[in-house]
Amino acid sequence: MRAAAVPATGPTPAVALLRAGMRGTRRAWAGLVLFSACEAVPAVLTGRLVATALDDGFLADRPGRGMTLLAVLLGLALCGALATRQVVPRVARIAEAQRDHLVRYVVTATLRTAVAGTGPAHDGGDAAAVARLTGQVESVRLTGAALLRTARQVVVALVAGVAGLALLSPVLLVLVLPPLVAALLLFGRLLRPLAHRQRRTVLAEEAIATEAAGVLFGLRDVLACQAGHRAADVLHSRIDEQVTAARALGRASVLRVLVVALGGQVPLAALLLAGPLLVGNGLLTAGELVGAASYLLVSLGPALSSLVQVVGSMALQLAVTVRRLAELGATTGGAGSAAGTEPETVPAPRPAATLAWPRRRHATARGLIGVPPVRADVRARGLTFAYGPHSAPVVDGLDLDLADGEHLAVVGPSGGGKSTLTQLLAGLLVPTRGEVRLGGVPLGTLHPRVRPAAITLVPQQAYLFRGTVAENLAYLTPFAAPAAMHRSVRAVGAEELVDGLGGYRAEIVPAALSAGQRQLLALARAHLSRARFCILDEACCHLDPAAEQVAEQAFRERGGTLLVVAHRSGSASRADRVLLLDGTRTSLRTPGGPGETPSPPVVTRARFERGGLTGLVH
Repeated sequence: MRAAAVPATGPTPAVALLRAGMRGTRRAWAGLVLFSACEAVPAVLTGRLVATALDDGFLADRPGRGMTLLAVLLGLALCGALATRQVVPRVARIAEAQRDHLVRYVVTATLRTAVAGTGPAHDGGDAAAVARLTGQVESVRLTGAALLRTARQVVVALVAGVAGLALLSPVLLVLVLPPLVAALLLFGRLLRPLAHRQRRTVLAEEAIATEAAGVLFGLRDVLACQAGHRAADVLHSRIDEQVTAARALGRASVLRVLVVALGGQVPLAALLLAGPLLVGNGLLTAGELVGAASYLLVSLGPALSSLVQVVGSMALQLAVTVRRLAELGATTGGAGSAAGTEPETVPAPRPAATLAWPRRRHATARGLIGVPPVRADVRARGLTFAYGPHSAPVVDGLDLDLADGEHLAVVGPSGGGKSTLTQLLAGLLVPTRGEVRLGGVPLGTLHPRVRPAAITLVPQQAYLFRGTVAENLAYLTPFAAPAAMHRSVRAVGAEELVDGLGGYRAEIVPAALSAGQRQLLALARAHLSRARFCILDEACCHLDPAAEQVAEQAFRERGGTLLVVAHRSGSASRADRVLLLDGTRTSLRTPGGPGETPSPPVVTRARFERGGLTGLVH
């Protein structure tokens, strides 16, 4: 797939991009100009025919002549309507050709950016590029077609109105042209601030798309870290920025009313005030005065209003959107560049907002507990969960006790309920029946801002954001000391990885890392956190067995309670207890000695107790 080549010098990138999309549309443009000229003929003759119909017809007691001239005017209007009908398909051809070119251009430039790794990336893809392709390109097609159709009518009406006034009497131009020219100059003066505010609005919309995609892609980690409130704050700030930009654009747009009043209402008022004097001195006839008013009311006034209200807003939106698309190609510096410029320096991404965990008790009206539990013992009673009111329970009446400092491995086939159990214990899912207590405190009563300080869940698909290594590691512990960060990195075996990336200040692109590398950094982040209950949901599945053993040993020596969803027998053998979940049975066992992995016992509707662990099995 190739984007159409664009001139390397001369016009701005946005203009060059539009010109490139117009190639192959010469016949459509020629037809557009021809039929627009045909449409202008009735508009030029309207005032002249009205004036003659009055002066030589109705006012001269010759109504037949007046009616004939008005019939001629009606026939010219019908011819103009036929010409307008021929304009629409030609505008469509131009707009569709432009849209096809922009789609090729955006796709090519986005692919180049993704391959080069220079764009804003996360594992969910470039949401801003999706916004360009689905929103901005379509906006260019619709806005461009409407602008071309309306701008053509405006130009025809303005030219026809001025020409008609000159045809009636040159003295009319003295009354009309000065305020009309002043209005056009004022409108041109307003275009730059309006374009600036329109650009801010477009950028704000892109920022919302990017932030929302990042939050949705990492939603499981956001919920696991109880960072929903922080993610909502970030999205709210982006929405507030978009609202502020839209309001600023609206305030600036109010000045366009002054342009309409100056260019459309002032000439009409001047004509009405000076009309009796001009007619009395023989400079105008009564018919010419009415004809001049018809030009102002039918041609110049509506044309100026359309120029300001419709063409002005459309042109601004089109210019800003095309400029934004051209910037996308400029960052690739290759064939996708809009003007052959050198690649722009991609600005450093905004550091992800860190979570400010509370250091004191939160006062809440809901009675939530504002400090994390001191102990990390876990107690579940009657834990039941189903994904729908008519679905079979995935977890059914499970009783489970984990002592503070215990290491539990959860094993079982896919679909057996392992991940569901981890989400119940982490507080991500609300049980259908039963409850989970951490340190004697029900999970539902913990304040959302303190849950990450008590529980950390590392899922199989490790979530990282674009930023420095240190920013990713400190996401759960924003005030972590560098020494503590380095100890966690070394403990989980990620020291070599961090050095290879360029140190803690190195920028990372998550999509450029392997799944195992992302898991190592996520494990180091969880190890650094203050949470005393850590859940690893197949968080080492992309690591080799030796690296997995190092990471699990680091969490065991770290202190606190550890729950590991194991996919290897070695991981299960290192645990103090092993819980089997297979959808139809649940059992709890203690691993044998070195090299021994006895089969877990099957217990039906009985309470199995051993060493402080209790599992009620169905």
